[in-house]
Amino acid sequence: MHLESNIIVNQSTQQVWDLFEDPYFLVKWDRSVEQIIPTSQSPAGAVGFTFDTIAPRKPGQKQGLRMSYRIIEHIPDYQTKIALERSNMFKEAIWTMRIEPAMNGSLITCLVDLKVKFKYFFMRPLIYIYRKGILTDLKILKGVIEAHYAQMDFQG
Repeated sequence: MHLESNIIVNQSTQQVWDLFEDPYFLVKWDRSVEQIIPTSQSPAGAVGFTFDTIAPRKPGQKQGLRMSYRIIEHIPDYQTKIALERSNMFKEAIWTMRIEPAMNGSLITCLVDLKVKFKYFFMRPLIYIYRKGILTDLKILKGVIEAHYAQMDFQG
């Protein structure tokens, strides 16, 4: 299953990449991530860097869902691909974040390729419906990026 969404932000690609180099930045805009836990000694953002995410806890849960990831491709100032290493629901998943110059800023594209495990096959229609959730997260991302640089301009 392939999902894709994009958004334009008013910052340069370099400004956007500067924020993406911080693995903890994900917590600020991805609603499915409450905590990031680095699990390797590789530099953050580099191929081979591994980390776990903890999702927000749902009522009745002791802990939010934990998933493990590995950066499998990093093309500086263009894109990063992150593969899911361990998940209860997904057999395979790759997230690609691409940032390209656009008029008055940068185009951020999020591509997600997923394969659910057989026992979760019934979830495919729900995941397809959720594709709009990616755009919601990108809108949050846009707000966080623009607020970050507006604050810097205000302080600077």
